[in-house]
Amino acid sequence: MSKDNKPNVGIFLNRRLFNTLVWVLTQFGGTEKEVGVTMLSRESAALKFKIMKYARLYKSGNSDCAALYFFPKEAAVLTEILTSFFSLGRKDIPDYYGQIEGRKKGVQGDFPPPQ
Repeated sequence: MSKDNKPNVGIFLNRRLFNTLVWVLTQFGGTEKEVGVTMLSRESAALKFKIMKYARLYKSGNSDCAALYFFPKEAAVLTEILTSFFSLGRKDIPDYYGQIEGRKKGVQGDFPPPQ
């Protein structure tokens, strides 16, 4: 947390990405009816509330944009929600963890450096 106790993780999204983020939080927050109340569904609802209340809307050229600010713990929870949401039911996600683990053991994986 910053010294002045203000959210210090900024996320800047165009209108489409902002709408997608809020939609994901809405969808994930709705899972509590199906699988019982979970920590992430409650956190999802809390983050959606915060975004809808405190998002700073602005223009960048001709694009509608939103600036969102989170505390580090909130940003970590948001990352967990997004990865959980997008991995639901997916079986084709590569094992990147295994690639890193293999590299640390001296095994070369097929993870090329960025160009």
